[in-house]
Formats: sequence, structure tokens, C-alpha cells
Amino acid sequence: MNTKPVVAFVSVPSVNYDQIFDLGALPPFLSMPLGLMYLSSSVKKTKSASNVFHIDYLVAASKLHNEVEASNKDLIKKYKNKPNLFFIDTALAAANNLIPDVIGVSMNFTTQGPIAKLIIEELKKLWPNSKVVIGGNYATNNVPILLSHPDVDYICRGEAELSFPLFLNAISEKKNLNIKGFYSKKDVADKNAISANCDYSQNIDELPFPDWDLLDCDAYQLGKAKRKREFLTESDSKNFSIFTSRGCPYHCTFCASYTVHGRKMRFRSTENVVEEMKKIYQNFGATVFVPEDDLFTVNKSRTMHLLKGIKEAGIPNLEMQFPSALSVNTLDEEVIDSMCEAGMNIFYLAIESGSPYTQVNIIKKRVNLDRAKRLVKYANKRKLYTRCNFIIGFPNEKREHVQETIDYIKTLSADWYAIFVATPLVGTEMFEQFANQGVLDHSSRDWETNFQGRHFDTEHFKAEEILEIAYRTNLEVNFVENRQMRLGDWKLALEVFNDVLNLHPYHVIAHYMSMMCLENLGKHKEANDRLNKIKHLVQTVDTSSEMLKKYGDLVPNLLDLLGWKDSKLTNKLQNKNANSKQNPFLYSQSFNTGSDMLKFGANAAIAKNKVIAGVQPFESKGRRGGNDE
Repeated sequence: MNTKPVVAFVSVPSVNYDQIFDLGALPPFLSMPLGLMYLSSSVKKTKSASNVFHIDYLVAASKLHNEVEASNKDLIKKYKNKPNLFFIDTALAAANNLIPDVIGVSMNFTTQGPIAKLIIEELKKLWPNSKVVIGGNYATNNVPILLSHPDVDYICRGEAELSFPLFLNAISEKKNLNIKGFYSKKDVADKNAISANCDYSQNIDELPFPDWDLLDCDAYQLGKAKRKREFLTESDSKNFSIFTSRGCPYHCTFCASYTVHGRKMRFRSTENVVEEMKKIYQNFGATVFVPEDDLFTVNKSRTMHLLKGIKEAGIPNLEMQFPSALSVNTLDEEVIDSMCEAGMNIFYLAIESGSPYTQVNIIKKRVNLDRAKRLVKYANKRKLYTRCNFIIGFPNEKREHVQETIDYIKTLSADWYAIFVATPLVGTEMFEQFANQGVLDHSSRDWETNFQGRHFDTEHFKAEEILEIAYRTNLEVNFVENRQMRLGDWKLALEVFNDVLNLHPYHVIAHYMSMMCLENLGKHKEANDRLNKIKHLVQTVDTSSEMLKKYGDLVPNLLDLLGWKDSKLTNKLQNKNANSKQNPFLYSQSFNTGSDMLKFGANAAIAKNKVIAGVQPFESKGRRGGNDE
């Protein structure tokens, strides 16, 4: 009689281990691992495993980071230089004396590679007889590299709800593995053999709902207080990730989602989606729902019907949020109205480039830029908080194209702009373009390569230069020229600045902007306290003083308040500004550094998302933080 296997599912953070202990880094982002939850439901439905448990390094890393912030010296001493101990302790706590036969690891993003490698090595030491199988976006597109590691036994390509139970049955029956989409080391020799994905579920209504019991769902609300304005949620309402469709017919060169989910769209019925949302509300009290679809609005009639059903579901205080950003070309005013009626209060728009040439010839997205501008204006009319996503530094993108994007941004009236540097994700056409240009070799497929930031030069930009352009432009458009500050909405600006400071306590420009908000709100004592805080930071914290040294030219009034007007620092800034006139693109002078904003009592403005006037690697589908299979 065959024994059904014990399965351990593993969630991996998208950070290096040392970032957990870095107070200057963003905390590990918590987003429900929907892919693993669907796999777990399928395994339980088919009864193909005797036990299933979850080693949740996402939550564990987030909790440890919080302890570091709280200066828990015991835990810092215990784990800081001992990742192996952290990985083992977390695994043993989750296993509760079980020994897994199969360890299923979700790897969606290149940024997970270094820490995933360490985790797998430690788990294999702990349970040497377990079979390690890796799935997800990154695994799908990196089969030979991952299988070359001695601790990796199998790779699964694509969606696995139908195939993973078959895989477990083969393991328990000790049969030769012959399952479409699953590959072992013997397949590496024949590259042509590694091509097929697992069979897709064509009727995704038939899939069981995600296995919420796999997670500590309450733990995924950790850190929401720090990131609350990211979803503009005024209450402590829980938010849950869902999906309503799979697939994407578009051919954007920076996205690898299609390699997992295919180009053919598959839709859940309105009834099926609403039933799931009601169950989530009944079981967990969640009222904020975050669809993780690649293309939520691809079909207008379907979208309108779905939104109507969601609105009528009877969930109190319903909110719908779309942080993956919406497609410009599939939206119109009527759809926006329906989304608002279903509880949308922040409008995320995926524009990506303000250059017509880049849109058509480089990224193949072909966004109608006039339409995008019209949609932003309409969102403003609907009193939505608008955020627009942009990417710069694509292969073959010249300076004039990047400048077109910057100029276009300044014609919009959005509340926040997320400006990313193009990141060559394995499996994307963009990765191959960079490789073919010789600026990136195929050895970068190695999972120890970390694409957090740009690490290579191109024909048109040095790595440091394109990062600087993105960073400075973020500061410029989101702080110096921010819409809410121009409108005088000091209360909203202050709320978001404070959220920035929860994540980045040493961000002196955010401190300065919150100070100006307090002053304009008549809270003079609090404003003065904030100024004293700034003085203390620039005197004691290198991160703060270096920010001001590099970007103080954007906030000259702050320099005056600090008494730096005649200092050596000011001379350096003046020299930098003089140099910028010779190279105006690098240190953009196309904006007014003070005069327009002085009448509002401010030189900078708000930040409202997890990028925070900085540069985060752009992840295809991976912007979401790890929710794919």
C-alpha cells in the first residue's frame, strides 16, 4: 500500500537576507502567495497528499524585520549573521514534527534567487530525503540553471493545479515521472525536451478556492499600518488578494507573465468570483479586495458585469484596489465609474513610457498617451487618488526618448508617479535584447544574480546615470512639483509624508515636507519639532546628511533653515548646479526649484507608495510581490 506524501510549500521573500536587518531598506513585502494556495487546494481536493504545511518565510522575514526595528537585541544577535539558523528554526516551527517528502518552492522573481538558494540548501540539509520541486515565473523560464543545483530535483513549468497532484501520485507510487510540464536533471541534456508547460485549466471556475488555511491570514495584515495609504484605506480593514482571470494577449517586451499563464484569456464567472469574496468576508471579515489579474479590464462587457455583481454582493464598506495598475487602452470613463461604484478610491494606471517611439518600437505596449492624459483628468474629476507607473532605460532607448517620458509626466495631473528603471527579467524579450546587445550575458540567468537595481551599462546610459535620473526625477515630480501640495491639501499630504517616514525614518526631505504641511495647518510647535528632528538627523545619521548633500539643491529653503547657506556644502551644490548646465539632462533643471512652490510654503511634496522617491527594480507581473504560481 502506497503512502501519500507529506508536502511542504515554501514562500520566499524578494529580498536578500541582510536587507531584513537593514533599517534603511523597505521591509519584506507581504502579499498572499495565491499560487501556492491554489496548489494546496488542488492537492487537498484530490487527496494526493497525507499532510500539507507552509514554511512561510515571507511572514517570518517581515516579523524579524519588525523586531530589528524595535531593537530586539536578542533576536538580532541570534539571527543576523546566521541565516542558516533562521531558515531552520522557521522550517521546524512550521513542520511541527512532520518530515516532508516533497518540498514545493515558489520562485517568481529574479530578486528571490539568492535567498531561495540559501533556503533550499538548508532545507535539504534538514530533510535530505525530500524531493525539491520549484515552480513559478522564474522557474518556468530558468529550468536548466535551477536543475544544475545539486539540491533541486524537479522544475515545474506554468500553472500546476492539474499536474501537481499527478506528480505527487507518481512520487508516492515510485513511478517514473512522465508528467507534462515537470522536468528533472535527466532532461537538461536535451534542451529541446524542456519546452512544454503543464496543461492549463480551461474552466477556471472548476478550480477550488485558494487554501486560506495554508496561511496565517492575519499575519498578512502585518505592516499594513505602515503602508495604509498605499491602498488609501482609512480603517484597519483586512485586504485579500484574488484573481478573476488568467492570461494576457499583449506582447510587452518587459513582461514574462505569458510564459506561465499563456496569451489566451480565461475568465472566472461573476458568480464564482462573488461567491469567493463573500466567503472571505464571512470567514475573515475582509472588505478590501485586490485583484491580481494581468489584465482585469480586457473585455468591457465582462468587466462591467463583474463589477456590477461585486457591487451587489452585499459586502459592507467594500473597497477594490488595483496596485498592479490598469491598462490604458482597455479603460474608458464608463468603466472607471463602475470601478468607483465597486469601491475603487485610488486609480493606478500603467502608462510605462511617455515616448511614442518607445511605446511602439521598443516595448510594444502602444499606449495611447492622449487617452492616458484624458483618463487621469477624469480620475481627478472623480476625486480618485491617481498614480501612474513609468519605466525608463529600456534596450535601445536613447536620451531623447527618456526625456520625452519626463516631459510627458510633467503634462499629467496625477498625484503620484512611480518611475522605475527597466529590469531585465528572465523570460522576457527585454532580457534577450540586453543579452544580444552584449551588455548582459546569459550567465545572468544564474539565480545568484540579483537584479535589484541596474548593474550594467548600455550604449546610451551608464548604470549609475540611469538610476540617478530615475531617482532625481521621482524627487522632482513627486516632491518639488507635487499636485497635492499645489492644491494646498495639507492634511492628505501630511498623512502620506508620515507614511513615507514610517518606512524611511531618515528621509530628511519627507521630514521637511511634513514640517511645511504642519506649518500650513497651523501646528507651529509640531512644525518646529520636526525641524529640530531634521537638524538632529543630518548631524547624526549618514543617510540623512548624504541625501541632503546630493539633493539639497531641490530644497534650498531647507538649507537656509539649517544655516548651510554659506557652508562648503552649499558651494558643492552650486558647483553641481553649474555642471548641470553643461549636462542639463543628468541634473534636470527643467523645473523651478523654488519660486512656484514658495507661495505654498513648500519645495517638495508627498510620496505615497512603496517606491518612495527611489528606484525599485521593475518586475514583470512581479511588481505585485510574489503572487503567481
